[in-house]
Amino acid sequence: MTELVLRAGHNDHVVLNELLTDPAALPPRHSRYIRRVVVDATAVVHEDGFTRAAYAAGTQLLIDPQTMFLTSRQDPTDNWADLPYATSAPVDPRALLDADARAELIESVVEFQLDHGATGIMPPYLHLTDFAGSAAQVQRLLYKETASHLTSLGLMFALFPVISVDQRAVSLDPAAWQLGLGRVLRAAHRIATGPVGLGLSMTTGPNVTNLHAATRIWRRAASVGPFLAWHAGESGLLAVTMGADGYEVGMCSGERYDVRGKQSSRAQASSPGPRYIGAYVDSIGRSLGLSSVRSLAEVAGVHQGELGCLDSNCCPRGFDSMLGPGRRQHAVRSRLRDLEALDAIGTRTWRLRHLSDRARDSVVSARRIRVAANNTGVSIGANPAELEAMYTVTQNLMATARVSGGGGVA
Repeated sequence: MTELVLRAGHNDHVVLNELLTDPAALPPRHSRYIRRVVVDATAVVHEDGFTRAAYAAGTQLLIDPQTMFLTSRQDPTDNWADLPYATSAPVDPRALLDADARAELIESVVEFQLDHGATGIMPPYLHLTDFAGSAAQVQRLLYKETASHLTSLGLMFALFPVISVDQRAVSLDPAAWQLGLGRVLRAAHRIATGPVGLGLSMTTGPNVTNLHAATRIWRRAASVGPFLAWHAGESGLLAVTMGADGYEVGMCSGERYDVRGKQSSRAQASSPGPRYIGAYVDSIGRSLGLSSVRSLAEVAGVHQGELGCLDSNCCPRGFDSMLGPGRRQHAVRSRLRDLEALDAIGTRTWRLRHLSDRARDSVVSARRIRVAANNTGVSIGANPAELEAMYTVTQNLMATARVSGGGGVA
């Protein structure tokens, strides 16, 4: 069975507690998809309710140290810069070639996670923009030495390594792969208790080129070992179809991995809450701005089926349920239904057909939403071109499978 890892941010602890501990929140067949949750380090310092919820449910709690920001400059007033191992000045990866510097970072990151109740440990991870420099070497050492550090403390915690990489830096040339991402993946799997997290960062939205590249990377990564697609809300189902054991996503947020974008939109320490508030729209499989969706929900030309949840068990009061206090629960339930539907399909080719049909319908919905938004002057992020790219890629992958006799998808 595949896995959905929920990412909790600021003010998500009440929702997380309900989803994990209230029998009425999720049916048992859906709750079994959630075997671990991850909380941002910047959120857990403000609230211990995440720990209580995970403990009560017996769910693994991961605390993301968010160390992909280490090598970039951060605003000194940024709430990430307040973390004990963080600094507003960028860290040169070459400085971490020093064993003492790595040991200090590892000790601080591990101690922070333990102090805040983590039941699985995420080693420090850098954001990799190439494999020729020192960053990839440092990353492999950080994995190995974090495992050694836990052993030296006599701690038997599960280890969950994450790889954060600029997708454009990944080469699928066999020789380059072995020395690049393949080598980092092997280092991560040597210490991992279960799957590893693989985050492919892109500065643009989904298009045919980067989606095709991502599918090839996922296929190659699956041949190395089990992995979860990290920050993959928009492409999670495709990642699972191409070999991922599941995917990680926020509740109406964190649906796209863009490290550079995250660096430029950090919440400030004086305002710990999120700046973006989203609402998950089933028909297009992603979240849109809550205020925009509310505005469009009042437009007669936008049918309930385009924006609303049609599952009366999930949102019994339609838009009022979907856009009210239960909007994040709605997002999780919708994603779980989608994973369950995908799990029920046996072969990759038929899964691709399912995703292709879904993408085709999503394009139609996105176009209608855009027309309504343009006609009413509402600014909304529904981009039909991104969904058209998903449709094109799934169609191409099905054609490849047919040519290869149904079993192989390049």
